[in-house]
Amino acid sequence: MNAPTVAVGRWDLDPATSTAQFVARGMGRSVPGSIPFLSARCDIDADGLPRRVTADLDLAAIDTGNVRRDRDLAKPGLMDIATHPTMTVEVDDLSVTSDGWTAIAVIHARGTTAPVEVTVVPETAPSADDAAVRIRGRLDRRLLGIRAPRFTIGRWVDLDVTARFRRR
Repeated sequence: MNAPTVAVGRWDLDPATSTAQFVARGMGRSVPGSIPFLSARCDIDADGLPRRVTADLDLAAIDTGNVRRDRDLAKPGLMDIATHPTMTVEVDDLSVTSDGWTAIAVIHARGTTAPVEVTVVPETAPSADDAAVRIRGRLDRRLLGIRAPRFTIGRWVDLDVTARFRRR
């Protein structure tokens, strides 16, 4: 199977139907969470392939299901949300694979950046003016300067995004 093509132009994310989830490990268990999207857009080139994706996420609304943990994540030593309330993700130059695309996403958070290799797999969309993808990757939290003993927060954070776009 080849990656599908979509209509040329700019596509805007539907934040209400898109999710950005993560799982961090520590203390012998997995801790899931989510970060809501503020906005995102995808530019499709003349060949019908994604060329540039940018997304902004609201770190101030991070949700792990535990209010105390969420407050801890906001602290300067971890996500430093008071200083950096938004996370930006940029993706350029996606490469076609047999079932979608791969790319290096650059995450901007805490005043620094971290690369994350991602796989992007298309999902069924309800119409030609809609597109949906599933994005997965693994972030090394140390690259963002997040310092914590590995037994409390593991080095790797698994990312799982469902993004639904609508043609502008």
